[in-house]
Amino acid sequence: MRSLSRILAALMFAGTLAAIAWAGTPWKTKPYQQWNKNDVMQVLEHSPWVQSFTVPVSWHPLPMYNSPAAAASLGGSASVDAGGGPGGGSPSLGMRPQEPHATFVARWISAKTIREAVARRQVLAGEIPEARADSDVAKQPSDYEIMVLGSDMTPFADLTPAELTKDSYLHLRSAKKELEPSSVNIYRSLNGKQVLGVTFHFARTAANGQPMIGPSENEVDLVCRLKKTRLDFRFHPRDMAGRSGTDL
Repeated sequence: MRSLSRILAALMFAGTLAAIAWAGTPWKTKPYQQWNKNDVMQVLEHSPWVQSFTVPVSWHPLPMYNSPAAAASLGGSASVDAGGGPGGGSPSLGMRPQEPHATFVARWISAKTIREAVARRQVLAGEIPEARADSDVAKQPSDYEIMVLGSDMTPFADLTPAELTKDSYLHLRSAKKELEPSSVNIYRSLNGKQVLGVTFHFARTAANGQPMIGPSENEVDLVCRLKKTRLDFRFHPRDMAGRSGTDL
């Protein structure tokens, strides 16, 4: 089994918040075994399976808002980021100029395309052989899984999995319904003080055997109602398609 640290490393490498212009879509034009480092970065950072959301840093003392240096230390600049971020993510909340902000990224990690990118990055880094990558990719998760990462995960620090399960959901806009997580995993540093990432699990199929997210669904929001802020990542399932079709 791949270690959690390796998976997190594959999802957190430099370039997460960079705006890069890419040509082509490797997930549709060639098998993942042929992806290079740029292809892997495009999938993990600038693809339909990756959405971002930027919010004011309301969880730090107010005097910090007046310090551009402090803003930079929180994972961003003191300027307003109104574009959403990599992958065409959801719009950011309204922010005043010079107000520090933090950007969070959500990746639909149960998708085969994302799993291929993680495995390919490990192969290119010499961490696992190609045969191992194929074996890992073949293991499809039983649930929809979405991982949330950020340069400042403070809003998650004092929450429990039970609280996140209660206050988070997938909003299916076309179906006009909300799906509650079946479980939530919080990954912390060895000393337990720092949150490294959070994974939300949602049932993939309904009691009647039909997929919870149907083929006609246009927009799906992952909503996290935290104590000190609210995150809303918008995905478009019809765009989340690999060489074999819709990939969730």
